[in-house]
This record gives sequence, C-alpha cells and structure tokens, in this order.
Amino acid sequence: MRCGCARPGAEVRVTVSATTLLGLDDAPADLEGYGPIDAVRARALAAGGVWRRVVTDPRTDRVLDVGRERYRPTAALAELVRTRDRTCAFPGCTVPARRADLDHTREYHPQPGAPPDAPLGRTDADNLGALCRRHHRLKTDGGFRLRQIEPGLFEWITPAGHRYLVRPGTGQSHDATVDPYDAPPPF
Repeated sequence: MRCGCARPGAEVRVTVSATTLLGLDDAPADLEGYGPIDAVRARALAAGGVWRRVVTDPRTDRVLDVGRERYRPTAALAELVRTRDRTCAFPGCTVPARRADLDHTREYHPQPGAPPDAPLGRTDADNLGALCRRHHRLKTDGGFRLRQIEPGLFEWITPAGHRYLVRPGTGQSHDATVDPYDAPPPF
C-alpha cells in the first residue's frame, strides 16, 4: 500500500558567482561536499534548481543575508518571528505565537485581480507575523488590511478605515485613526 506522501527532494548546494551563471566568465563553482566544479556543470545544476541568494561581505566573506525564495520559512526564521511576536498580531489577541500561523504581511503569491507588476512579499522577518487562524482569515478574506511598519510593529486597517498599531506580545496597541501618518507610535 502506498501512502501517497511526497518525499522531500535532495538538496544540492552549489556556490557560484552571478557572473558565471550569466555566462560573463567561466569561474569555477563549489559543489558542497565535493569541491570545485567547472562553470558548465555549475550552470547545468543551477538550471533546474531553486536558487537562494546569499549576500556576503566582499572583504570578510561573512554572510550578510540569505534570500528566501520559498513560501515556507526555515525553522530558524519561524522561531525568530514567533519569539519576537509572542502572540497573534491582532489588537488584543492573546493566542500564543507558537499556536499561530506565520503569515506573509505582504502577500507572497499574486492575488486575483492584482496588477501583474504588483510587488510580492518575501519570506523574511520583515514580512512575516504570527496570526491565529481566526485573524489570519480575517486578514485574508475579511476585508482587513495589514502591513508591517517595521519588524514586529503591525498596522491593521479595518474595512471602515480605522487604523490600529500593535506590538504583539506586549499588550500594547494604539488606535491611530486620527494620528498623522508620520507620527511615531507611542510605544
């Protein structure tokens, strides 16, 4: 009997410069666990794979940012966001973040009727927040809009146009409906 479960695919890590991928040079790449490979093989492996951008400091080679092109956050990123938010990001909600969904504040997938060039959200701490299932649905299907002003500071906009600023897990929320848009939050 087959379970119908999808097995995760193998992960092959190839470190290659953008100039080599673009065919501007033929610098060798590095196949993790194997060693250097030529540019032709690196391009062939990259052609069918999922790319992840890694930004490094050119002087120290220290990793500065790891681009995420996947919908689901890594375990480390999920832990960071849940630890930061502590509770659902909806005003007054106390559902613990560990029991909440991690939602993309700016949608990751194109929405029906959206302009084709509308920017999509990334899977990173600046665009993820903990929302309990009820408030996730309210944001997705209930006419409420949500934006993350800075990591961990959320602005909810109701269908009637009321604005609420929330720092989840702190018990702090603020009705910002009459505040000027450039006023800093009171917390």
